[in-house]
Amino acid sequence: DGTVQSFEVHLTHGTTPVGPNNPQTPGEPINPDNPDGPKWPEGTDKSSLTQTVIRTVNYLDKQTGKVVAKQITEQVTYNRTAIVDK
Repeated sequence: DGTVQSFEVHLTHGTTPVGPNNPQTPGEPINPDNPDGPKWPEGTDKSSLTQTVIRTVNYLDKQTGKVVAKQITEQVTYNRTAIVDK
């Protein structure tokens, strides 16, 4: 009838956390029952979700260069959780 109409549409979607305890394989289907559906993105594999850093501290005399204390090695592991929009 020529009446201008406006519509507001609200879409809902699912997200899922992916962390070091449940890494995924990028490129594989998120839902195995729907192989043509959305795929796991890059950054969801184990090596992208966790990183270990090691630092070594050497104590040397600045003048002589001789060791003045025992070497110390420290290790820390960083983990992250990615939120994937399904």
